[in-house]
Amino acid sequence: NVIQRLSIDQLHILGDIYDRGPGAHIIMDTLCDYGKWDIQWGNHDALWMGAAAGNDACIANVLRLSLRYGNLAT
Repeated sequence: NVIQRLSIDQLHILGDIYDRGPGAHIIMDTLCDYGKWDIQWGNHDALWMGAAAGNDACIANVLRLSLRYGNLAT
């Protein structure tokens, strides 16, 4: 862990954190403790944000994808 932190100045995450299985909240919690990082949001992340904002089409698509990938708990 120490070597990782010394060798990586900033971590750049390339989207799609949500939507591909359970545990996205664990990933986000781990990132928050990591230090310097940033995210380039992917299309699936944007879809989840739209669903969280109350967009009916995004909600329906998130439910469809969650059922398909066994991620309904999220």
